[in-house]
Amino acid sequence: NDDKSQKLLQEITKYKNNSEELDKKILNLQRACSDKDIALEDLQKDMRELQEETDKTKRANDSLKEELNEVKDETEVLESQRDQYELWSNQKRDKIEILQQEYKQLKEEMNQIQEENEKLNENTNELNTKYLKLEEEYNKLNELQSNYNELQSKYSTQQENINRKNSDYEQLYKTYK
Repeated sequence: NDDKSQKLLQEITKYKNNSEELDKKILNLQRACSDKDIALEDLQKDMRELQEETDKTKRANDSLKEELNEVKDETEVLESQRDQYELWSNQKRDKIEILQQEYKQLKEEMNQIQEENEKLNENTNELNTKYLKLEEEYNKLNELQSNYNELQSKYSTQQENINRKNSDYEQLYKTYK
């Protein structure tokens, strides 16, 4: 009986030791679980903070996307205006080139007209010179005509005198006959 009691006592001590160890392990596990619960709560708190930061970042990203879209829209408008300005500028440049060509042609035509005008002036001067010479000759001819008329008048007068004298002579001749 003693043996059995001894064995039983050993068994009880063994169970008691095991029970104490199990209690220690359970206590350690409870502490570990408690630490893990605290760590889990910290982790959940960190996750909530991270989620808040993520939400803030998402809102900021959404705001930046809106601003980016507005900038894209403004950029498109500016690019369109730039394209229109380039088109307008090219049209003006083309018009300027056309006007410069027209100006060059007009200048050439003006130079030709000026040359023709100078020739006409030379011709006019020559014609004026010829006219003056002709006028001189005309005046000389008028003077000659006047002289001729005067001579003609004198000739007529002399012819009349001669005719009278002839008539007188004829009368005389008839009378003497």
